Amino acid sequence: MCDRHRLGPPLRYRLRGAVGRKVVLVERARISGECLNLGCVPSKALLAAAKVAHAMRNATPFGITAVEPLVDFAAVYAHVQGVIAAIAAHDRRTLRGASAPL
Repeated sequence: MCDRHRLGPPLRYRLRGAVGRKVVLVERARISGECLNLGCVPSKALLAAAKVAHAMRNATPFGITAVEPLVDFAAVYAHVQGVIAAIAAHDRRTLRGASAPL
Protein backbone atom coordinates (compact mmCIF):
# COMPACT_ATOMS: atom_id res chain seq x y z
CA MET A 1 0.00 0.00 0.00
CA CYS A 2 1.42 3.37 -0.87
CA ASP A 3 2.01 5.98 1.84
CA ARG A 4 -0.72 8.35 0.66
CA HIS A 5 -3.30 5.79 1.87
CA ARG A 6 -1.86 5.59 5.40
CA LEU A 7 -3.64 8.25 7.36
CA GLY A 8 -2.69 7.51 10.96
CA PRO A 9 -4.68 8.89 13.90
CA PRO A 10 -3.89 12.64 13.69
CA LEU A 11 -4.66 13.07 9.99
CA ARG A 12 -7.67 10.78 10.24
CA TYR A 13 -9.18 12.98 12.96
CA ARG A 14 -8.41 16.19 11.07
CA LEU A 15 -10.11 14.86 7.95
CA ARG A 16 -13.14 13.71 9.91
CA GLY A 17 -13.49 17.12 11.55
CA ALA A 18 -12.86 19.17 8.41
CA VAL A 19 -15.12 17.25 6.09
CA GLY A 20 -17.72 16.11 8.63
CA ARG A 21 -17.73 12.57 7.31
CA LYS A 22 -17.09 9.20 8.84
CA VAL A 23 -13.61 7.77 8.41
CA VAL A 24 -12.85 4.06 8.24
CA LEU A 25 -9.65 2.57 9.60
CA VAL A 26 -8.84 -0.86 8.20
CA GLU A 27 -6.10 -2.96 9.75
CA ARG A 28 -5.30 -6.41 8.43
CA ALA A 29 -3.85 -7.76 11.66
CA ARG A 30 -2.65 -5.68 14.59
CA ILE A 31 -3.78 -2.17 15.40
CA SER A 32 -1.56 0.68 14.16
CA GLY A 33 -0.05 -1.32 11.35
CA GLU A 34 3.49 -1.59 10.10
CA CYS A 35 5.17 1.39 11.79
CA LEU A 36 4.17 0.36 15.29
CA ASN A 37 4.54 -3.38 14.95
CA LEU A 38 7.40 -3.93 12.51
CA GLY A 39 9.10 -0.68 11.56
CA CYS A 40 9.66 2.65 13.24
CA VAL A 41 8.78 1.86 16.84
CA PRO A 42 10.67 -1.44 17.22
CA SER A 43 13.70 0.10 15.49
CA LYS A 44 13.71 3.11 17.82
CA ALA A 45 13.30 0.90 20.88
CA LEU A 46 16.31 -1.18 19.77
CA LEU A 47 18.31 1.99 19.11
CA ALA A 48 17.49 3.24 22.61
CA ALA A 49 18.89 0.03 24.10
CA ALA A 50 21.99 0.33 21.91
CA LYS A 51 22.53 3.92 23.04
CA VAL A 52 22.47 2.83 26.68
CA ALA A 53 25.05 0.12 25.95
CA HIS A 54 27.18 2.66 24.08
CA ALA A 55 26.97 5.11 26.99
CA MET A 56 28.07 2.37 29.40
CA ARG A 57 31.12 1.62 27.22
CA ASN A 58 32.02 5.30 26.87
CA ALA A 59 31.32 6.69 30.35
CA THR A 60 34.94 7.44 31.34
CA PRO A 61 35.03 11.06 30.06
CA PHE A 62 32.15 11.79 32.46
CA GLY A 63 34.01 10.49 35.50
CA ILE A 64 32.16 7.18 35.48
CA THR A 65 33.98 3.87 35.18
CA ALA A 66 33.19 2.44 31.77
CA VAL A 67 31.95 -1.15 31.70
CA GLU A 68 31.13 -3.65 29.01
CA PRO A 69 27.37 -4.19 29.26
CA LEU A 70 25.96 -7.67 29.53
CA VAL A 71 23.19 -7.71 26.95
CA ASP A 72 20.23 -9.97 27.66
CA PHE A 73 18.63 -10.21 24.22
CA ALA A 74 15.45 -11.73 25.64
CA ALA A 75 15.09 -8.72 27.94
CA VAL A 76 15.79 -6.31 25.07
CA TYR A 77 13.10 -8.06 23.03
CA ALA A 78 10.71 -7.82 26.00
CA HIS A 79 11.48 -4.08 26.20
CA VAL A 80 10.65 -3.66 22.50
CA GLN A 81 7.40 -5.62 22.88
CA GLY A 82 6.49 -3.54 25.95
CA VAL A 83 6.92 -0.30 24.01
CA ILE A 84 4.75 -1.66 21.20
CA ALA A 85 2.07 -2.82 23.67
CA ALA A 86 1.97 0.56 25.43
CA ILE A 87 1.49 2.48 22.18
CA ALA A 88 -1.10 -0.02 20.90
CA ALA A 89 -3.06 0.36 24.16
CA HIS A 90 -2.97 4.15 23.76
CA ASP A 91 -4.18 3.86 20.16
CA ARG A 92 -7.06 1.58 21.25
CA ARG A 93 -8.11 4.07 23.95
CA THR A 94 -7.94 6.91 21.42
CA LEU A 95 -10.10 5.02 18.95
CA ARG A 96 -12.62 4.06 21.63
CA GLY A 97 -12.77 7.70 22.71
CA ALA A 98 -13.69 8.60 19.14
CA SER A 99 -16.58 6.11 19.26
CA ALA A 100 -14.77 3.83 16.84
CA PRO A 101 -15.81 0.18 16.95
CA LEU A 102 -12.85 -2.15 17.36
